[in-house]
Amino acid sequence: MNKKTLIIPAAGKGSRLKTSAPKIFTKLYGHRTIFDFIMDQAEVFFDRICLILSPSGKDYMNKHIARTHENLDVMVQPAANGMFDAINIALASLRLKNKNENIFIQWGDQPFVDRDLYNSLGNDLKRADAAIPLVWVRDPYVQFKFLNNKTVTILESREGDECDEAGFKDIGLFAFRENSLLKAWEKYLTVNAKGSITNEKSFLKIIPLMLEEGVIYWRTDQPTYKSLGINTPEELSESKMFIDQKRFSMSFKKQLL
Repeated sequence: MNKKTLIIPAAGKGSRLKTSAPKIFTKLYGHRTIFDFIMDQAEVFFDRICLILSPSGKDYMNKHIARTHENLDVMVQPAANGMFDAINIALASLRLKNKNENIFIQWGDQPFVDRDLYNSLGNDLKRADAAIPLVWVRDPYVQFKFLNNKTVTILESREGDECDEAGFKDIGLFAFRENSLLKAWEKYLTVNAKGSITNEKSFLKIIPLMLEEGVIYWRTDQPTYKSLGINTPEELSESKMFIDQKRFSMSFKKQLL
């Protein structure tokens, strides 16, 4: 059975959330944080989990997070150089050699990804080099725009790209066969392609490169709520409201059984 590794880039400070804690340790429901929600689903599925934090995020975790996880490795991104740099640190540290390993990457602000989706993407990797879930939304800030079955353009509004009024966006979760990812990664490392606004190299831009030589399975059957990311007070409020409504609906369902 293929080993499964999850990489979580989470060096963000959460400045837009206006909280003192690093974004991934923001309290989401009661005393439970975004980190708790992610680990509840991921810990039992993955053989190892690599969490990438900033130096201050690592200090915060050491002081405030009491729960331990046997399969969790915490790594530090010394400077805020973006997701690509964070993932590159993890890949270099892992020293991957098992060509049958599956590598998942999940943004550290996506608390509603679940084990069912992990399992579906793992099955997708039996027939594809990568598996990426997409949802159709209005006003995407990141848009996957398909030109044909071998060409996709990825637009990022934070880099000044103009996205369409509606389109596909990612859920913040990506799954790869190790050998396919590393092959494309080595090639992408030689490409000088920094964003026009952030001056950061985008992890997402490796995906069109992979599509040129391999097969990507685009999973489009997921509910939109799984794509809820928490970057602003408004998104945090929406996520709390969603959890409340889900709890109420589950309670009502139990009454009917």
